Amino acid sequence: MHCPSRPSRPSRPFPLLAAAFLACGRVDAPPPEATHGMPTVDTISLLPPSHVSAPVALDLRPILADIEAGLPRRLGSLEERVKLEGSPLLVAVELDRGPLRFTFGENTVEVEAIFGYRGKAWLDAPVKPSVSCGTEGPPPRVRIRVASEYGLDSAWQVRTRSRLLGLEAVSEGPRDRCEVSLLSIDVTEKLMEGARGAIERELRRIDRRLARVSLREPVSDLWRMLQQPLRITDSTVWLRIDPMAVGLGPITPRESSVVASVSLVARPTFVTGPRPADGAEPLPPLGGYHQGRDTALVLVEGLLTWDAANEILRKELRGRRLRLGWRWVTVEDIGARPVGDGRLALEVRLKGLARGRIWLAGRPAYDSTSRMITLPDLELDVRSRDALAGGLLWLADGALTARVRDRARIPADTLLEAARRKANAVLDRDLADGVRLSGRILAAEPLAVLPTAEGLLARARGIAMLRLDVRQDNLIPRIRLRR
Repeated sequence: MHCPSRPSRPSRPFPLLAAAFLACGRVDAPPPEATHGMPTVDTISLLPPSHVSAPVALDLRPILADIEAGLPRRLGSLEERVKLEGSPLLVAVELDRGPLRFTFGENTVEVEAIFGYRGKAWLDAPVKPSVSCGTEGPPPRVRIRVASEYGLDSAWQVRTRSRLLGLEAVSEGPRDRCEVSLLSIDVTEKLMEGARGAIERELRRIDRRLARVSLREPVSDLWRMLQQPLRITDSTVWLRIDPMAVGLGPITPRESSVVASVSLVARPTFVTGPRPADGAEPLPPLGGYHQGRDTALVLVEGLLTWDAANEILRKELRGRRLRLGWRWVTVEDIGARPVGDGRLALEVRLKGLARGRIWLAGRPAYDSTSRMITLPDLELDVRSRDALAGGLLWLADGALTARVRDRARIPADTLLEAARRKANAVLDRDLADGVRLSGRILAAEPLAVLPTAEGLLARARGIAMLRLDVRQDNLIPRIRLRR
């Protein structure tokens, strides 16, 4: 409907036509006054920290080779006499070890080896007569089993506690016995006691050496890498893992490796916009293992550009004829733009009894019932109200605003589903050499909607499954066990 043309010389009163003229006119309201700043909606704090599974697989072969090369082939010496407690004997034992055999359990390793030994015994008397065993011909053999419990302390230092499990002859035959006596004293078991002492001294030395090994530096490199934003699809979508704490659980064997159960406490977020800054949190002390759920809560951001948002609004409102009391107007066009402080403005172009443009302003919100982004506080902007004069004051009575408010709705699922699909398409990826991220975002529930310069930004709480697998050969420093 258009405003009727004004007659040049009215010959008689036309009450209805006069009323139409009084109700009709043009308006060209200026845009709402822009305010600076963006709203600070702290949606991140609404998410509790998540426990992300992060098993660390360590290839044992280089480590075992280091231990094999670092442990001396010969223990003890025939020149070192040791007084046995509760015995009148001095003994000296020298052992030559064979290859090591490792058996791993949970946080423990057992080491077994065959040692050939030579020994001498002296009676602790002024004359000191002596006997020897194994110094000529094949030496007797003993099987030695050692257990070591290992782990890391809160300062990322290696801690071990080694103990001798068993020391016994390989066989009961003459080959592995030292059947000699000194003044009717059988020295076979005495020499074994001397061998036990030499081995236990070596174990204490190894524990002291291993206590100098620290994983802080290599793990700090991983920690810094996890604080770098990861580009998901293009330069506008990023994943921030935001690690907060790390805990160590059981270390279990798997073929030629061991797997350390690691729990990573983090606040993963998917953010939209320019690349976020790297995190700068230092590596925290190593804590205890946190047995969390397999699912993580993540913050997901989805951006709907203004072009896309306006296309949705136009489908809902452009060309729609609205009845306002006894008057009719048609929405010729509509468009949205941000005006700061969390508000957006709708430019509504009208034709019919009112022609021109007016502006409505409000803050977008998420309606969980309809799963729509709505404008519940949409009102006529004060500048538009001032521009309505004379016969157009009827536009300011709220009826037009109510009609537009009812129709200005954007499906939130459409916005977030696009962001979820993009993230899931590339979520399985290598973060670095030996570090792989895998996961999937299952669903997302909006928390807030913010107008930005680029478009409508929806922040949602997503349910995700995230996992970090770490397999790095250089994570444990080289072990130097030699004296």
